Amino acid sequence: MATTIATIIATISRDRGASKSEILKILTEKFPEREPDSMARTIGIQAPKQCTFKQDDEKRGGVVYFKRR
Repeated sequence: MATTIATIIATISRDRGASKSEILKILTEKFPEREPDSMARTIGIQAPKQCTFKQDDEKRGGVVYFKRR
């Protein structure tokens, strides 16, 4: 069973990374029983903490987080 944090890490580990809104969309689909506001707060803490770099991309909703191995 995947956790919210593990899903955030997997999402930002993709080649294209992910913005907070993209992560939230994935989490709400994967964990429909959880509150979106709570998951958004978790994203706000974990995405910057877990990423190895970030870049601005206005087309994708602001900051895009990446985790490279």
